[in-house]
Amino acid sequence: MDESASRSLLSELKNAKSNETLWVGHLVPGDTPPRAKRGRLGHRFRHTKSYLHLSYLRRRYTGWRGGVLVSLVVCGVALLVNIILTIVAASSWKIEEKIATAFTGDCAVATRQTTVAHFFINVLSSGLLGASNYCMQRLVAPTRKEIDIAHAHKTWLDIGIPSVRNLFHIAPLRVFLWLVLVLSSVPLHFLYNSAVFGTISANVVTFEQSRASGDLTALSWFSREGAMYANITSTLCRERYNAQLITSHGSGWGLLADSSLAQGSPPGDEGIGKFGLVDGYSYCISEITPPHCQVQLSLTIMVIVIVANFVKVGAIAVILLCLDQETIVTIGDAIQSFLKSADSTTQNHCLLSRLNIETQWRSTDRSVTQSWRQRYRPCWYVACSPRRWLVSVLCSLAVIVPASLLVATAQLERVSRTTVGWNGLGVISGDHFLNLELPSGGGSILTSVLIVNSPQILISFMYVLYNGAFTCMLAGREWSQYAIKRASLRVTSPVEGQRSTHFLQLPYSWSIPLLAGSILLHWFVSQSLFLARVAFYKDGEPFMTDFYKNNTRNDTRWVPDVNGSHSLSEFDTHSELSFMHLSGNTFTGIGYSDIALVASFSIVLGLTIVCRVIAGFRTFPRGLPIGGTNSAVISAACHVRYTNEGDKANEDIAEQSLQWGVTIRGGSDRIGHLCFSDGEVRRPEYNHFYAGVGMLE
Repeated sequence: MDESASRSLLSELKNAKSNETLWVGHLVPGDTPPRAKRGRLGHRFRHTKSYLHLSYLRRRYTGWRGGVLVSLVVCGVALLVNIILTIVAASSWKIEEKIATAFTGDCAVATRQTTVAHFFINVLSSGLLGASNYCMQRLVAPTRKEIDIAHAHKTWLDIGIPSVRNLFHIAPLRVFLWLVLVLSSVPLHFLYNSAVFGTISANVVTFEQSRASGDLTALSWFSREGAMYANITSTLCRERYNAQLITSHGSGWGLLADSSLAQGSPPGDEGIGKFGLVDGYSYCISEITPPHCQVQLSLTIMVIVIVANFVKVGAIAVILLCLDQETIVTIGDAIQSFLKSADSTTQNHCLLSRLNIETQWRSTDRSVTQSWRQRYRPCWYVACSPRRWLVSVLCSLAVIVPASLLVATAQLERVSRTTVGWNGLGVISGDHFLNLELPSGGGSILTSVLIVNSPQILISFMYVLYNGAFTCMLAGREWSQYAIKRASLRVTSPVEGQRSTHFLQLPYSWSIPLLAGSILLHWFVSQSLFLARVAFYKDGEPFMTDFYKNNTRNDTRWVPDVNGSHSLSEFDTHSELSFMHLSGNTFTGIGYSDIALVASFSIVLGLTIVCRVIAGFRTFPRGLPIGGTNSAVISAACHVRYTNEGDKANEDIAEQSLQWGVTIRGGSDRIGHLCFSDGEVRRPEYNHFYAGVGMLE
């Protein structure tokens, strides 16, 4: 820009209206940039306006707000995907009884599509879980006023970790939003994985046997127009028609060998499987039928999921846009607050820790003194309370034990019935149904959905528990580092000399693998227990019937359909699926995969072991008392004192690189002091007194 242009620009600035001058020169965080006036000046500063607006947004949405913004985007994307999927299903797919059918055809393709759909559902649901957990941790972060009130009653609050304890001490609005996030997660975890499910086809067939090949032409199903057949071996014939459900073929006929006797099912038997065939056939003829396996979507479940998702988005938006109250989110925030304004309730308790808080801080004896007794490096295990460890173990056992029992039961079945093999991930098989007398009957989906998704709630709870455990341990690591090296504070609203935070307490190097493990575990669990539907067909048409258990006679029978054309009292001798409840031609039940069950409890067991190994073998540096997430412990460590005359008032100390250590030397006969300092400090010495009041005798 030449000199004349510069003078012209300065002249325009001087003549600009006050609101424009304020916008250019005095924009502060929290102010909204006013609309630019049209004209030469507005045009000339168009790029300056964009820069200032971006700068404003950058300042507004850094720190914890940046994380909440990401959470809002994640939940918004999930909501958009759910809405689009539901609209497409409702407008383009075949709908029957509020269930939309996305695909009908080959069973292998249907199984593959269902498995992939469940994986993406678990990616979305785990993203919603992680976003909710992040925002819930932000909501329970206390303000300094709330901490002071709690400390006045000798109660401490949690800092930098997920906390239920804090709910009893924070503002009602934040408690309400926390509950909204929790309650909106319940329908997601109870229903979402069953929104997409598979339906396999099972054929009602007839199996005939004779000694003469000429008898085949007399069969009604053999002479049916358009029918196709395959000549199969005796072994394959036995495998097909002894299966629990006949899914890929129709009626059959077997030619008995001359030396054989008629064994197994009587000629002309009709059923869905378990014909009890044995060796003795020269060959078999098997009808080829088109597959009718389906991939289906429950519109009712999707509507509930969308409503819950929308509520979650609304709650997170309120957190982002309306909660401007300054809270203590990280350990650095707490240290900064207590350094700038000391808390009198923890004065003279610089060795206060989570392990001695009951005897030291809550003691009514004001003459209590304390010496430095830490000889060994404490392991990470002590960073978490015993209650947290106990609950996490019980939650893990609640997954491992039932899964192990179900796998053991399947193994016993495999021993007693050699035809039963391992079931693949999410594969619907007649040999792998849970034999449950569901109270709903009539083919209702709801009861089955609630049962198959109950483990999903446990897995989500496990994620929250282990996320909290790792957060406690890593917060303890960050806290203890101040005893061995000088570092600036990591705060949510940094100034010069401080570090910003892109996470609350759990670094991305830990949180991302934990979330990925949660996604994988949720997916395996969804493939372990799943909603399974079987549609029955006869001669390529839906077989409309009702299947019931006669409690007085303890037998199971077919009831004639509306046309009264079927009465198969002998059917119960061929199938062990006597627990089935059918509506129309479809049975709704619970399938399971023993392979997925083994994978699920292996992951849970591995996570439990890894967490215990990390907690037991990794150690903190010696120096700082245990309890970096305890508000009282942090407060006690922040009384800056270099002489016995009292705490030092230094507003700028929180903006310096700090280290915790000895600022007043103690001994066996005198009381010293330990605190954060921007100057040189020493390591505490064993058995020297540093906390307490009065004189030592």
